Amino acid sequence: MTELTRSVEVLRPPEIVWEVMDMRRWPDISKIFSEIMPANAPITEGANLTIVAGPGEEKVRYAAEITAWEAPRRLSYRRSGGPLPGSSDWHLTPTARGTMITYANKYDHDLAPPVQASICRAMEKFLEELQRVAQEE
Repeated sequence: MTELTRSVEVLRPPEIVWEVMDMRRWPDISKIFSEIMPANAPITEGANLTIVAGPGEEKVRYAAEITAWEAPRRLSYRRSGGPLPGSSDWHLTPTARGTMITYANKYDHDLAPPVQASICRAMEKFLEELQRVAQEE
């Protein structure tokens, strides 16, 4: 098993930052996500979504079952049906200046160091994009 974690501070309160945690918005926020289906599905615990993602031309499709949706502090989902099964956990923590977003990906398998490095770069890029959008709202 491999676990990768990254964080970023957003200079906005958790209630504002939470708005960018709506997964249906992610394709508009980042090119990492091509599509979240169904696009009009409510994001609630137990919901099942299909995610099409990948920073390059080669896209991957996987299922995401929402396992926690606790506004405005936590989003978790289980990934399956794609090349990197596991889970993703998002925690929003109030800080003196705004909100800390902590993003953790757990993988069911051990990932090679080059794969880990590539995923970490994508996680950091997505956090920067979320930070930019949340700070503009």
